[in-house]
Amino acid sequence: LVGALDDAGFTKTAAISQQIVIQSFDAESLRTVKRLRPDLTLVQLLYASGEPIAPATLGDIASYADGIG
Repeated sequence: LVGALDDAGFTKTAAISQQIVIQSFDAESLRTVKRLRPDLTLVQLLYASGEPIAPATLGDIASYADGIG
């Protein structure tokens, strides 16, 4: 994904890359993108279970994602 964005010129400048939001249900994928391109905005998608999200889980997500959805 990161290579495809780079090849297409979507990460050429900060003004362009700031418009990109990558969303995924896969935390490991988001961690990889964060490691490769920390300037991109990442959103951890969650399945709606009806239960509150544990504070420890939110803390973990905050270590690699900019938001949840």
